[in-house]
Amino acid sequence: VYNPSYVSIKDAALAHNPLYRSLYRYYELSTDRFADITLKNTAQEPLPVTVGIKVPTMTTAEKFYEEQVTLQPQSTTTITMRVAFSDSVLLPESATYDRFIQPEVVVTYSQENEVKQASRQMQTTFILGKNKMTWDDPRRVASFIYPNHTSVVSFVDQVLARHSDLVDRFPKIPNLAKAMLIFDTLGRMGINYNPDPSTPFYKISGDSTAAGSIADLVRYPPETFVAMGGDCDDLMVLYASLLEAANVETAIL
Repeated sequence: VYNPSYVSIKDAALAHNPLYRSLYRYYELSTDRFADITLKNTAQEPLPVTVGIKVPTMTTAEKFYEEQVTLQPQSTTTITMRVAFSDSVLLPESATYDRFIQPEVVVTYSQENEVKQASRQMQTTFILGKNKMTWDDPRRVASFIYPNHTSVVSFVDQVLARHSDLVDRFPKIPNLAKAMLIFDTLGRMGINYNPDPSTPFYKISGDSTAAGSIADLVRYPPETFVAMGGDCDDLMVLYASLLEAANVETAIL
């Protein structure tokens, strides 16, 4: 006996294109939607369904984001979905590279004691590697600031412990004392300014057109430590991370 499926996916679209791998936490925590999914339910009663989003190279076949919703009888409903990614999204070597991907929506539900599934591929989307950002919205650089990283915390703890007497000399301006001490230590370590040969910041920072189309390379703090230097955005990210780890609130101007 032919048993037509109750649920069909009428439309599915991401709210972001391109995707920035470095912004994976922003996509999770932002109140902005990540995707809009339109589902049709032909059943005569409310139907609970599980809606999942697969984002190649950011989710795996075993672990992708899902939400449970209930579709009203004989209705067409647009669902605004959020998303969550694994903490390992930045770790594999493949995370370094830019690429085109095709996200997919998967809807699973029970129909007359049988598990049914509907799927639909979304429009091809460009995803930037973990070190890439564009300067049309400078706030994106905040995603590279990691005050809780082990290398950052260890550096700050050692510097402040070794020179606690210097900070104590300036009880009225302890934040400034910490900032001076950290800055001086970076210099004595040999952390140097090295312009990015492919996308020097001075060429793209003042041009909103170029900034929106040219992806800049930004290092995370541990990477700048390993390289013993970087360009202005790399060093700014490192310094801001160290200040935050020292309980000095920072702002990027």
